[in-house]
Amino acid sequence: MKNPRLLTVDGKHIEVGDPFILRFNGRYYLYPSTSDDVMGVRCFVSDDLINFTCYGLVAESPLLKYAYAPEVIYYNGEFIMCTSPRGCGHYFLKSNSPLGPFTFITDNLANMIDGSFVLDKENRLHFLRADHNGISYLDFVDNKLINRKDILPQIGNAWTEGPSITYFNKYFYATYCGNDVLSSSYRIFAASSKKIDTDYHTQS
Repeated sequence: MKNPRLLTVDGKHIEVGDPFILRFNGRYYLYPSTSDDVMGVRCFVSDDLINFTCYGLVAESPLLKYAYAPEVIYYNGEFIMCTSPRGCGHYFLKSNSPLGPFTFITDNLANMIDGSFVLDKENRLHFLRADHNGISYLDFVDNKLINRKDILPQIGNAWTEGPSITYFNKYFYATYCGNDVLSSSYRIFAASSKKIDTDYHTQS
């Protein structure tokens, strides 16, 4: 295996950003940002996490042109997708299969960019997203985002994005990044807490 891996659509290599990989029943499903004029979200499938084949569009709509940072979670027997077209708020979609078709379950919820799902210890679904002040944490209830909390600060008083939380050995570990992605000062931060939604101690 060599890096970088190249993704191919119709025999042509394409450049993608924000790849998210879902593992389900021993297969890997990769959903990248759509950076061209395609109005939807593509999925690439792999059995070995090395070789990926383009399945095609798993969600398709004019609303999904330049669909940034799609992410999918399997929750309560359904696959739920979030994406932020052009970075202008999030749409949520669902499907009975990781290969779609995904259909809308919300209008644009107008909540910034770079959404990420997270489950608490009681298997309740929550949502992380970039915010002007850092990273925010919200409850996802009845297809709505409620009870916003700001849980992580800005990075260097600049744009902050790409949040994720993982639970391991009694701690919640958060990672996020920030500043312009093309800048030499772009960096990744990590933080930890014994609570999922507060008291994070950051490390650079």
